Amino acid sequence: MMLAVILCIRVRLTRVAITYPTPNRVAKGASQSTILSFLAARTGGRRMQAVAVALFQCIGERFKLFQSVVAGHVNAADSRTGHAADLICTDSNGTVVMAVEVKDRQLAIREVQDKLPATRAQGIGELLYVVRGGLEKDEEEAMGKLVEHQFVSGHNIYVCEFENLLDITLTLFGEDGRRLLLERIGQSLDEYGELADREQWQSRLASM
Repeated sequence: MMLAVILCIRVRLTRVAITYPTPNRVAKGASQSTILSFLAARTGGRRMQAVAVALFQCIGERFKLFQSVVAGHVNAADSRTGHAADLICTDSNGTVVMAVEVKDRQLAIREVQDKLPATRAQGIGELLYVVRGGLEKDEEEAMGKLVEHQFVSGHNIYVCEFENLLDITLTLFGEDGRRLLLERIGQSLDEYGELADREQWQSRLASM
């Protein structure tokens, strides 16, 4: 009974309407610092995934690279949700253009090795890891060899530091694109975030 009450309360909290005060003008530096400060709190990757969903949605739209971005639950294993990765980017025909793994920490080569069978089984040739902290130092050489070997097998594996990706995209988006990204982060948090995340994002935008 108690569990049912708790679940009911949680569902109601996720439906609390929050208005996000996105500013009319958005400078690159202000948007970058706002997003990074929002991600400073460790939430087990929850905030990071919500931001990544919004970022890749904007990348797909602004650069016409893919039509939609589907995300799995941040706390559920991809094998149990049916997703080959945290984010699946598809074209207008539903064909997977790229699979994206989001890591709010350093990346270990074992995680890449474990992911390859699922992406291979689903015919995914492009796999991007968006991480914070890069690779573990003693695994950089082994990762390079793995990437080379997988390229021969028909798979492209990329590892990108989130801060670098954010810096480049905020520049290429322009002011309209940066404003769109801030709006999309709010929408993504409504779907994937907790109430505390949504309230914090509202507060960050209000202080810009």
